[in-house]
Amino acid sequence: SARSRALASGGADELARMYRFVEWRHSELGDYNAAHRELLAQMQTMEPDVRNTGRIELARFYLAHGLADRAMGLLDVVAAREPEISRVPSFKALRGASRFLMGDTDGAERDLFDRELDAEPEIDLWRAAVRGAQGEVLTSSFELQTAERFVQDYPDALRVHFAFLGADVALAAGDPVAAEFWLEVIGNAELTPAERDRRRVFEAGISARNGEIDTAISLYDRVINGRDRLSRALATMAKTELLLSEEDITPSEAVDELDRLRYVWRGDGLEFRILRRLGELEIAAGRYRDGLRSLKRAASNFPEHPAAPRLADDMRTVFAELYLEGEADELEPVTAIALFNEFNELAPAGAAGDTMIRRLADRLVAVDLLAQAAELLEHQVEFRLEGAEKAEVGARLAMIYLLDRNPQDTLKALDATRGGTADAVILRDRAIARARAQNQLGDHPAALSALAGLFGEDVDLLRAEIYWKAQRWREAAQMFAVLAGPVPADGVPLDERASRFVLNNAVALALGGETDRLAALRTTHGAAMEDTPFAADFRAITSVDTAPRDFADVLERVAAVDAFEAFMDSYRARLSGSADTSARS
Repeated sequence: SARSRALASGGADELARMYRFVEWRHSELGDYNAAHRELLAQMQTMEPDVRNTGRIELARFYLAHGLADRAMGLLDVVAAREPEISRVPSFKALRGASRFLMGDTDGAERDLFDRELDAEPEIDLWRAAVRGAQGEVLTSSFELQTAERFVQDYPDALRVHFAFLGADVALAAGDPVAAEFWLEVIGNAELTPAERDRRRVFEAGISARNGEIDTAISLYDRVINGRDRLSRALATMAKTELLLSEEDITPSEAVDELDRLRYVWRGDGLEFRILRRLGELEIAAGRYRDGLRSLKRAASNFPEHPAAPRLADDMRTVFAELYLEGEADELEPVTAIALFNEFNELAPAGAAGDTMIRRLADRLVAVDLLAQAAELLEHQVEFRLEGAEKAEVGARLAMIYLLDRNPQDTLKALDATRGGTADAVILRDRAIARARAQNQLGDHPAALSALAGLFGEDVDLLRAEIYWKAQRWREAAQMFAVLAGPVPADGVPLDERASRFVLNNAVALALGGETDRLAALRTTHGAAMEDTPFAADFRAITSVDTAPRDFADVLERVAAVDAFEAFMDSYRARLSGSADTSARS
């Protein structure tokens, strides 16, 4: 046994000790109550200037009997009355052990890892225990075993405490042999019903690691049907993980089990583990909102937990995968924006975060959630961007307002994002957006002025639209002639796009009373228009040489010139392309 090996190597009594628990229990004074009365009386009869000596002795007594909270209370009084004692190594060792047994691993670390204690072999045991409680299972499992000899003559309660901790970190490190060794350390200690259930949890874990699945499940079930809430929670969590690894339950079923477990145990590191694992499984099952909420609850409720910072990093990684690597594209757009708004603090700073916001805005535009897309970009241009980037996103925002038929806000967005050195493409987009907004507001001269110096079919189409809405029929007809292209050769048909421009040219000439030009158009394009969907309307319009009212029925069938929809369809396609590019980069 572990005890026999320790005694064979020299015996616990011969070891250098910091913690003389057998001595500190003061069994020579009788049972606990008798010894407590005697020590308390001794302390009360001491002179005030030396009473701290009695307090320390009583604190040791409490600690040796497993009453770390009472020991800590007395040690706080001692430190308050005699501050310099906090620098004494033996006091640090006593207070550090009390803090550790109360679950204050950070406080225990401050005391027990003091360099003045480095020469004390027994401190290695407690330091390893602190590291194990903080989650450093690989290092802790080895160091606990090397210092295990000190545990052998600890009081039963402390020996059981260290044995369970050793078994826990050994299983976490994947070492069932070491875990079994630690259960041997318990020896013949008298266990409470709760401790017996806890031991069964570790025995089940050892069986599972050794491939004895049925035995493990049987042990877990026995604990789950028991009365100790902590052991039931541990067994439920371990059994769920085992069944999941054996593919006997689905991730969704595992989520259901752990979700119920949240209400069984609350308020310590175990709840943190439950919430963290629940969040991981929910995310794996595609329930991103639930998963991030579980992880956020774990981080918020346990900010001092050693794994809390790592948990925050995990949440940011999940968020980036959703909105930078395209996984959010599988969500409904409304769900995607709701998820982003709820967890936007996870968006990274800098270029990656800006790309994430633009990708989401583009996705919302593609499904006509324009107000939500605009809100995202409004915040970005107001708080996150400067210079050329601000001008670029301002152009996107302006286009979204245009899609939403909101020319006033289009102009406000453009004015608010002036400046910086934007490239030619962005400057062109901004000019076109300004021209369209001015056109929608009826300020046609300003719209045409915004297009000065720009060329291309999209610009020609916009100029044609502006001229049309300004009822400048001759200029409109000229632009449609340019858009239609050269007169086709004899026998060459016109495609639908070109034939529509020819028809619009004819309508503009007719509305402007340009009968001579209308006749010429009939001569040059009549044959080519015969094989198009607009043949009948073209004949009707070009045969009229009187007032426009004579072909009112034709005008009702010919849509008013509005290149807006075609332009915005093109813009949506560009947004989709940019989002795809961002996803691949």
